[in-house]
Amino acid sequence: MTSITNCYVQPIGNGYKRVTLPHQQTVYLGRNPKTCIQDTAVSKNQLSLKADYRRKVVECVWQGINQSGYNGYTMKKDTTYGFSHGDKIEVVLGKFMYEVVFESQDLNTNSPNKKLKLSNASSSVEESTVIPNHFNGSWQFIDNSLLIYTPDVDVKGNKIASFDLDGTLIKTKSGKRFPVDKNDWVFTFPNVQDKLKELYLDGYKIVIFSNQLRLGQEKQSIPSFKEKIVNIIRKIGVPIQAFLATQRDIYRKPLPGMWNCLLKLLTDEVNMDATFYIGDAAGREKNWAPSKSKDHSVADRLFTINTGVKFHTPEEYFLRARSVKHVMPEFDPRTIIPFPEIVPVSPNPEAIIMVGSQGSGKSYFCNQHLVSLGYVYINRDTLGTKQKCLNLFEDCLRKQKAVVVDNTNPDIESRKPYIDLCKKYNFACKCFHMNVSHAHSQVLKVNKERYESNFLREEDTRDYSGYVYTFPDVRDEYDFTFQQIAAKLEFSERYGRGLFRFKINLEEYNKQNYK
Repeated sequence: MTSITNCYVQPIGNGYKRVTLPHQQTVYLGRNPKTCIQDTAVSKNQLSLKADYRRKVVECVWQGINQSGYNGYTMKKDTTYGFSHGDKIEVVLGKFMYEVVFESQDLNTNSPNKKLKLSNASSSVEESTVIPNHFNGSWQFIDNSLLIYTPDVDVKGNKIASFDLDGTLIKTKSGKRFPVDKNDWVFTFPNVQDKLKELYLDGYKIVIFSNQLRLGQEKQSIPSFKEKIVNIIRKIGVPIQAFLATQRDIYRKPLPGMWNCLLKLLTDEVNMDATFYIGDAAGREKNWAPSKSKDHSVADRLFTINTGVKFHTPEEYFLRARSVKHVMPEFDPRTIIPFPEIVPVSPNPEAIIMVGSQGSGKSYFCNQHLVSLGYVYINRDTLGTKQKCLNLFEDCLRKQKAVVVDNTNPDIESRKPYIDLCKKYNFACKCFHMNVSHAHSQVLKVNKERYESNFLREEDTRDYSGYVYTFPDVRDEYDFTFQQIAAKLEFSERYGRGLFRFKINLEEYNKQNYK
């Protein structure tokens, strides 16, 4: 059995001191000689601490003016918190972080005092000769899109520790949302350097995956940003490879382009059980912790789903904070399942009217299942006007040709002219409704436009949720066959199997992934 012989709070950073916590004695952590903290934002008795060696708990109460924090969360006034070995305490939010340490002695073996084992130790790492004192690196620019920095000294192991950059490893020194210059950064947490050094010593290859669209928009800023990356890596003190996505393409998270590029550069098979990724775009809602803003996106979490890598938030990794609720996109492409092969056609000439929102898969379905069978394809996007569509439609009926109308046809009024012509010529008519959710169709619509134009304009992401569809029924005043068709797996595969995607260059993606 073990007995606690000592307890203290260890500073994670420089300029302030360790404070010993005797058993059952109240000690104040604040702006006082014990800590050497002189910042006036810290009250003299900012926090009261009392260690209980028997229970291995440090009771803490916030008593100062400015807010204190723990494990990435803010404390509530006059509330008693119980901290265990390895928990992190921020004397004031974002400043003067301490780690709780209990030391024990094994009573059975009379072994000397030792620290309890930490699952995520964050005390200072003693620099070893395995960490190079100096290293350089080189830059690559792939596909006029992906910037890669590779140090000349690197780990050749098969464990990958990967991180987002902004909001994960660094934040702005100015407090602004975006940096004002290349020097406007500080580490997000005081133990960033120590944690990454531990990983390096443990044989991990450390990698940064970061979306940096601004570099693609303002290419003149690339040289200074390269300098910033090198300075950050040198400040951390271990070799780190960095991948920077500068365009809205296959390399931009949550797409797996950067990860796939890394895999091509590696010589060993990755140990996925030990590999992980840390990112702050995790889909957490406003007030996921007191006074915390909503995450700007869920791209980092989706990136790990697309790559199969384990995910943690920065607070979970650096501060050992507990996980919190998050919100995922409404549409999950992994839910698409194979749809039975259907040939919903008649041996006799017939007219088919498609109904469905933009991006629901109408055009793909028509080309895959109808045009190849001889159906004349009518689409307003290609013909230009509705009247031209009606003229061609009537000509097909008159010549007894099978025909399909690939427009949204959202209401009775838009379908009526075609049905009236079918009545006039006593021509068989069917209606196929694309049974695809709005969220699903919006994802496919954005991808379709990206695929066809190769450039996604900002207005292409507008929401069509207000477009009300009147689905076919007897009110169409014509006795035609009504059939629902779900988006098929092969349609999804055109955009990448089971991937969460934002604004994708699909042509390039298909070249690389569906050879």
